[in-house]
Amino acid sequence: MNFKHIFICVLWLLSLVLVGRLTWEYTSSQSSPEKQGEYVTRPFLTGRAGDAAPRRKASSYDVSRPRVESFVFDPNEADTSQLLRLGLTPAQVRSICRHRARGYVYSSKEDFSRVPFLTKGQWAHLAPLIRIGEQYQLLQPRESRAEAAVYSDTLLRTQSVKEERPSGRDTSSVIPRVNLNRDSFKRLVGHPFLSFVQVKALKAFQRRYGAVHNMSELLALSEFSAADTARLSPYVDF
Repeated sequence: MNFKHIFICVLWLLSLVLVGRLTWEYTSSQSSPEKQGEYVTRPFLTGRAGDAAPRRKASSYDVSRPRVESFVFDPNEADTSQLLRLGLTPAQVRSICRHRARGYVYSSKEDFSRVPFLTKGQWAHLAPLIRIGEQYQLLQPRESRAEAAVYSDTLLRTQSVKEERPSGRDTSSVIPRVNLNRDSFKRLVGHPFLSFVQVKALKAFQRRYGAVHNMSELLALSEFSAADTARLSPYVDF
């Protein structure tokens, strides 16, 4: 027997082994009860595979909101994750971060109440939790805008008749009128009843809170006294 015959015999034996192996696997799969019912019973199983479809269906209609937590916080130091856990929206958190990045601080609860789109429900939840650090509080706390408005309106009514003008004559044609919201920094500083410090504080206030609507709002700034607003009132527009 030469080498060629030996090679043919080996191939024939390997073929028999392979055919036998395939035949055994096929017969085993046909005779196994689990294999026979695999594709029929699997959708009705109560296990992991059977629950997959109902679980996907439920998650597609899941509209639950993240759980809102309650803990004491300082709006000047709380990080983004803490603010989100308190129930603030991502847009509100970004606004708070921009406010702090510009060098501003929340010196009181009233300051934090001006966060954009803050709802009454959010404020009712957050107000009792706010604790402003002593290093962020004003040295001389200013009175509320409502109190300042009442005081200013009363003062203007009582002093409007007593207002003094230089040289005993009407100076409305001499002292120019200015628009506190539209006129430039340079024009406002040139007004005789406005100082550089007052105009600087006014512009900072407008950048933070928006346009000024009446003279009463100027009393929220420590640079303006009641006498200043009463003297300036006849010569300004908004």
